[in-house]
Amino acid sequence: MSGTVPATAADVIALVPAAATVGSPSSGTITVAATPVPPGTVITYLGLTLTSVAGARTPGSNDFDGSLGTTALIAADMLAAIQDPANAWAGFVTSSLSGSVISLTSIPLGYQTFYSMTSTDASVTLTGMAGGEVLLETMVGIAASMVSVECWGAKTCDASRALALHFLSSVQGGIPGGGGIATSIKIADISKTFAVATPTDALYGGTAWGRLYLMLYETVYCSGATGGNVCIGMVC
Repeated sequence: MSGTVPATAADVIALVPAAATVGSPSSGTITVAATPVPPGTVITYLGLTLTSVAGARTPGSNDFDGSLGTTALIAADMLAAIQDPANAWAGFVTSSLSGSVISLTSIPLGYQTFYSMTSTDASVTLTGMAGGEVLLETMVGIAASMVSVECWGAKTCDASRALALHFLSSVQGGIPGGGGIATSIKIADISKTFAVATPTDALYGGTAWGRLYLMLYETVYCSGATGGNVCIGMVC
């Protein structure tokens, strides 16, 4: 993906979907603070919605009964909706109930934990769910700060995306292309071992993404006319 703008998290995920799940879960709460919860009140998280209705909830409709007589009863019905496999929420969070408070923990990791919950009415209050480890966002930001468009031009996006994946592979693992250079191959009962030189670049040679960055670097010309641009710590 060529371009003069550094890669975003979405650009990195488009290339390596596994990058979206690097990190830790986030947690939060939903508290039913008043009754009734007005019909049409919507709780939103990761594009999921949970809507209050004045009557019995309908499985598969992502709704709950906000007209029940106590906050605890409304919270219990909301929990039943969240845990209902016919709804969308069950695949994204685990949940439990204490009185009028529902505790949630995200099932998706990493990039998904960047998002918070919202509520359209004060009868439902929310905390957390944006507090997970947003490792992808962090590495994308670092990579963007280290790739100069004056140096990289149309390859700015490609270089910063490779660099962000190199950082993720180096500190976290679980990213395809994060391993070292292959030293053997095995097909059925036949195996072959190769003599492989140690990568010459200690900073970027340890992952496939770092090596891709280095190969891209070899194609970039930097004049240094204004005192020298810096490309990932290398003087151009």
